Amino acid sequence: MTVKLGLIGCGRISHAHGIAVSRIGADKVRIVACSDVREEAAKSFADAYGCDRYYGDAAAMLAAEKLDAVVLATWPAQHLEQIEMCLAAGHKMILCEKALATTGEDAVKIWDLVEKHGATVVEGFMYLHHPLIAKLDEVIAKGDIGEIDWVRSCSSYYFPEVASADDASRSWRFKKETGGGVPWDLACYTVNAVATYAAQLPQKVSATGSFSANYGTINRIFGTIAFEGGRTGVIESSAGATFNQALEIHSTKRTLHVETVFTPPGDTIVRELATVKPSHIHVKEHEVESPLTLQDDLPTFYCYQAQMESFLKVLAGAAKPKPALSQSVVNVITIETLINAMIEEKVLPVDVPQRVRDAWLRDQQA
Repeated sequence: MTVKLGLIGCGRISHAHGIAVSRIGADKVRIVACSDVREEAAKSFADAYGCDRYYGDAAAMLAAEKLDAVVLATWPAQHLEQIEMCLAAGHKMILCEKALATTGEDAVKIWDLVEKHGATVVEGFMYLHHPLIAKLDEVIAKGDIGEIDWVRSCSSYYFPEVASADDASRSWRFKKETGGGVPWDLACYTVNAVATYAAQLPQKVSATGSFSANYGTINRIFGTIAFEGGRTGVIESSAGATFNQALEIHSTKRTLHVETVFTPPGDTIVRELATVKPSHIHVKEHEVESPLTLQDDLPTFYCYQAQMESFLKVLAGAAKPKPALSQSVVNVITIETLINAMIEEKVLPVDVPQRVRDAWLRDQQA
């Protein structure tokens, strides 16, 4: 049977999900309805991807449609309200764009709502579904790298601040009220990656950074995360520097290095660095074999397609959510604490509620 999806939010990122669903095929999954507060945007999306109906109001869509799942392609600050709306209407399977929320309080509220309703919410870190990550995990699992000591990740992209501060049409990235700014747009990836490979709960953080003089959003943040098991994470993210993405895993015997980790191309590599002596580094390259599709005349693996295929397996009960919701909640709490540490210029403890800690530990063992 074809899985029927409803989509809330028909802005730029919605097309990534629309293309993903189209590539999988209508015999397996369709976006049958979409909604946006700008009804013309919903109509445009519906025309482009063959939706049966479009709405100018998400609540109306959720009330009228019989859906197997809902995709939230919306701003981070809207997610709690929209997840509440979905659950109230009886829709319990949700794929939610990152970041899950913009405060730890909201993230924990989402956690409690999901537990109460027996629902499933999967945060959309699409890069986790690329074969690159499977290859990285494979290299680590062999055991040759030794014990992981610290993990570093960076994600920067130059966003020139050309729009006026009183221009209501400026990008959501330049609006505090939507969840704009580096922490919830770029740095959320780095925190997720560092936490994934540290594989320990965060204990305390420190950070430095800066605010945009034009918009009041955070445009640079650099931080450290001390984990409970002794590992350390380093995150670097800036809207004032040219594009750069990387993940490094530093261990007792090896360093693993991946470039363009969050938007990986079809063919990529994992570099394994071993020190022969201080003046000589041996580099072994692990090629990533991935299916290729044609996009803009260039071969590329479409992460959103892999993410949707994974989500369909979760719907069918054939896979566990990736990431687990407990990991997403801890991620949000960590980011908020990094922001506060930056503002207060202090080392701050990361306060994860016990019920979320317990779930995180269960999910790590699963």
